[in-house]
Amino acid sequence: PVKIEGKICLYLKNYFEAERDIARRLDLLNKTAGRMDVGNIVRFTERLEAEYGISYAPMQKKAIATALENGVMVLTGGPGTGKTTTLNGVIHLCLKAGSTVLLAAPTGRAAKRMTELTGREAKTIHRLLGTDYDENGQLVFQHNEQNPLKADVVIVDECHHVSAVNFEKVLKNANAKYVYGLTATPTRQDGHHPIIFMQCGPIRYKVDAKEQAEKRPFEHYLIPRFTSF
Repeated sequence: PVKIEGKICLYLKNYFEAERDIARRLDLLNKTAGRMDVGNIVRFTERLEAEYGISYAPMQKKAIATALENGVMVLTGGPGTGKTTTLNGVIHLCLKAGSTVLLAAPTGRAAKRMTELTGREAKTIHRLLGTDYDENGQLVFQHNEQNPLKADVVIVDECHHVSAVNFEKVLKNANAKYVYGLTATPTRQDGHHPIIFMQCGPIRYKVDAKEQAEKRPFEHYLIPRFTSF
């Protein structure tokens, strides 16, 4: 049993150790990660807009800057709020700064979608870490603390679906300067959403769908498609 905020809590041993290690590593990562200078972020963003002929909304620019100013970040926003465009901006600016970026997702389907939206290969967490089996048939990872992933930045999509044990392995086995998570649903009906923040850190930036919709130069229409079901 563990006492948290005056309450006695029961943990499975491996989950308790995983979550304790996550908290320790995130705290260390956030304190030691290098921060990109704000002036450089603005200049890089302007060059990116000119190079690709795009124009980021003020909220997206703020989200990109927030990512590059923090070692740990959760970006959240509903569907159609510009998370993917913001994500691509973060990736491009990290690459321009000379950082190595790795993309991951908790499932194969999510990894495939992330690859399609970013144009860069995304892998499941298990593929990223390189799953293998030892002589006893136990699952092990090719990448570990002795052989860490070579990455400066790790970005995990659908981070609210990542288990504590798997997220601990990402932090333990990736020698990264930054870890970012993206999610459209940080609040869970079962009340377990504090676990997300314990695993991934606080929400650094939240995109408001209504505010975004008011600033867009186009309108949304719902077109129903009726079937025989």
